[in-house]
Amino acid sequence: MNALYIAIPDQGDVDGKVPRRNSLSDLRIPARITQAQTGLRRDLTLVKEFAKNVERELYPRVVLSTVT
Repeated sequence: MNALYIAIPDQGDVDGKVPRRNSLSDLRIPARITQAQTGLRRDLTLVKEFAKNVERELYPRVVLSTVT
């Protein structure tokens, strides 16, 4: 099996090539990114709830007429 290489100056073998990672499982997501993702999920939930309430207020008859 052939290894994939990427060129990185001043690191690795004599020719400057380092084997490419085959797995990302050992990489850690920085805390600031994780916190941003959590905040975005929370904000998206709030937006969805707001949209649901707006639709309920704007189209109450449509919802009721489809039920009956």
